[in-house]
Amino acid sequence: MGLTVGIIGGGAVATGYHIPAFEAHPETRIAAVADLDEERREHVADEHGIPATYSDAETLLANESPDLVSICTPPNAHRGPFLHAVRNDCHVFCEKPLATSPEAAREMARAADEAGVKTQVGYLHRYYANYQRAAKMVDSGLLGRLVEANTTHHAPPPNKQWYFRPDAGGVVRDLLPHVIDFGTAVFGERPELRNCRMRYLSQDDVADAATVQLDFDGATMTASVGWTQSNAGFLSRTVLVGTQGWLSVDPDELTGQINGRRVKFHRGRPPLLDLRLVEIFPAVEDDAHETRIHDFVDRVRDGRPPRTPVEQGVAITEIIEACHEMADGEAKHAPELAHATGEER
Repeated sequence: MGLTVGIIGGGAVATGYHIPAFEAHPETRIAAVADLDEERREHVADEHGIPATYSDAETLLANESPDLVSICTPPNAHRGPFLHAVRNDCHVFCEKPLATSPEAAREMARAADEAGVKTQVGYLHRYYANYQRAAKMVDSGLLGRLVEANTTHHAPPPNKQWYFRPDAGGVVRDLLPHVIDFGTAVFGERPELRNCRMRYLSQDDVADAATVQLDFDGATMTASVGWTQSNAGFLSRTVLVGTQGWLSVDPDELTGQINGRRVKFHRGRPPLLDLRLVEIFPAVEDDAHETRIHDFVDRVRDGRPPRTPVEQGVAITEIIEACHEMADGEAKHAPELAHATGEER
């Protein structure tokens, strides 16, 4: 028997990523969507054939009793739907960041633990095929001892106003969670926040660029994040350096040198034909947005623990808070992370 799903929030994240992913899974059925905006929720329901709509998560949960909810609201509106869901014995997939304060994140984690439900925070990078392959190479020891990682993750400025509100937005909350989560997947050590510099390139209310340095038991991860690519699209790349080689990974290309031998993959696949001057790769789609949701659904169904549960979200929320405090001159260490085993959003 399949799982019934409730969608909380009917904005672009829901319609662009969550709803299509649940529609594509053979064992899920979307029962209802909730959104404060009546016109938007009715439009989403009509477009996707969703049988019921509600103005809030609490009413949806009371009337539909779904097996799982997917929270697609802005970050400062995650806490309420999350708590209502887990207290109704409902599994939760929640977009990142989990919460806008460590206190809220910890409250959400306690509630989920008491309810005994499964949770996952929607970090993305670890679900790209190239990133998965890179993490396996590191884990197998092919790079030797991992020495450092350098990540550049820049995107166009967001087109929703809540991103620019201090209580909900900022580039560190928007882009850094993906970077930190992938760092835990490859290092698997306790990180400490060493430095954070925030920059205000186009406004004064929230930072739109930042450089962060984390220490993983002597190995350094440096990340540059920013809303700088107005006309160029996304730039997201990580370089991993070990004692036996290096890898450069982005969603499309994985290249590097290991013990003097060249490696190259396209969306997780090696070339079908490599003539050095000409490489032919298989045609393959790599929808990490869909993969992360399908992985959570499958783990709910078969009982395996989620890869990025609410506890990971708490730790990353605490690091983000530490970044803001350090940028304000109040440095503190980041916590230990788990290892990798109404407004429109």
